[in-house]
Amino acid sequence: MLTTFVLLGHWVEMRARGGANDAIRTLLELAPPRAVVIRDGREVEVPTSEVIPGDVLLVRPGAKVPTDGTVIQGESEIDESMVTGESLPVTKTVGSPVIGATVNTVGALRVRATRVGSDTALAQIVALVQQAQNSKAPGQRLADRAAFWLVLVALIGGTATLLAWLLAGAPPATAVLFAITVVVITCPDALGLATPTAIMVGTGLGARRGVLFKNATALESAAGIDVVVMDKTGTLTLGEPEVTDLVVDGIDELELLGAVAAVERESEHPLARAIRRYAADRGAPERAAAGFRSTPGHGAGAIVEGRRVLVGNRRFWPGHSAPAATSSLTPDGPRSWSPSMIAPSP
Repeated sequence: MLTTFVLLGHWVEMRARGGANDAIRTLLELAPPRAVVIRDGREVEVPTSEVIPGDVLLVRPGAKVPTDGTVIQGESEIDESMVTGESLPVTKTVGSPVIGATVNTVGALRVRATRVGSDTALAQIVALVQQAQNSKAPGQRLADRAAFWLVLVALIGGTATLLAWLLAGAPPATAVLFAITVVVITCPDALGLATPTAIMVGTGLGARRGVLFKNATALESAAGIDVVVMDKTGTLTLGEPEVTDLVVDGIDELELLGAVAAVERESEHPLARAIRRYAADRGAPERAAAGFRSTPGHGAGAIVEGRRVLVGNRRFWPGHSAPAATSSLTPDGPRSWSPSMIAPSP
C-alpha cells in the first residue's frame, strides 16, 4: 500500500507536469515551421530552424514572421498581440524591428533575421516558463526540509516499534506489522508531492492564459497581492476593436455603412473586421468594391458602384482637416462627415 501510494503521488505529479509541458508546446507552436528565404535572388522555402542571422526573409500578407529581425523593404502592419497584448496591428516600415511568430496583415515585407533559435523573444518566453516550473518557492523548500526530517522520524519510529515488540516477546510477524504501520502513518509522502504539483499546475495554467511567472517565488508571492496596476492595452479589454457609435451628417446611415463595408470587405485589418460586423448587425446592404487599394497605417480605398470611397485616418486626407476617420461617397471629390468612432470594447 505504501508503494502504491507513492506511485500514485508521482503519477499525479507527472500528469500535472505533462499539462504544463502542453502549455510550453503551445507556445513553441506559435512559430511557423517553415520560412521563405531569399538566396541568390531566388525564393527558397526552408525549415525555420535552418534560418541563420543575416538571412533575408520574405513575409507575405497573412503569414507569420519566422524569427526576430528588422524590416529592410516594404511597409505593412503586424499583429503583435501574442507578445504585447495590443489589440491593433503595429505599422512596420524600413528599419522597424519585428518579432518572430507575430502575424503580418496587409503588405509584403522583406526582413533581415537578427536573432534565431534560442535567442528569439518567443524562445526566451518559453525558457522563462520552464525556469519557473523548475524553480522552488520558499514554501516548497520548507516542505522539502520538513519532509526530510519527518522521513527520518518515521524510519526511527518504525525501527523503535519493531525492537520494542520483539523485546516484549511478540512474534516477528506482529512486530514487523506494527513497525510498517508506524512508517506508513508517519511518512510525509503528500507533503513532498503537494507543493511541486501546485507549482506545475499554477505555471501551466498561467502560460495557457498568457500569464508568465518569472519563478516559483513570484507565484507564491502573488497570494499576498492587494493592488494590481494595469498599463498595457488588451489587459483589461477584449483585445478586439468594436464600433460603438456612428455619427453622420446629411447622409443615410445604411448608405454610408454599405459603402464603407464594401471597401473594408477587401481588408483583413482588425478595424475593417469591426466595421463589417457592425454593418452586418445594422442590416446594411451588401455592395461590391473594385480597385481596392490599402495604404498601411493610413487607410484604404475602392470604387463602389462608380463612386470613389476612402476610409482612413487624418493622414489619409492630405490637405484636409477631416476627423479621425472619414469617407467619400461622391465621384467629384471628398465629402466628409463625422466618422464611426472605433475603440477597444471594455
